[in-house]
Amino acid sequence: MAKKDDSKQVVALLRERRDEILAAWVAGALAGMRGRMSEAEVRTELSALYDALVKATGDGLPPATAPELDELRAQLGELSRSRARAGSTPSETAVSIFALKEAVLSELDDA
Repeated sequence: MAKKDDSKQVVALLRERRDEILAAWVAGALAGMRGRMSEAEVRTELSALYDALVKATGDGLPPATAPELDELRAQLGELSRSRARAGSTPSETAVSIFALKEAVLSELDDA
């Protein structure tokens, strides 16, 4: 039961603190990109991912294979391809995606 409540808390946080989490995510992603993209480009890219994540979560975190995550998976695939074409390494791309975790954890600490 606690896990379901925790997942609802995270989903609520994603909805309520979008601007703060997104700003921290963009900052974390930019730190590892070595100037390959502008802040505006990264913000646009990650904003679309963030919105797809929030949409997919609905009332809680779905299983990883749930169809609700198809749009998010497609956007992650496109981000990966576009970053590779721009010269980013897989590690740089992964670090920018995983920067969301730090942004969310920071907001959870403040909540």
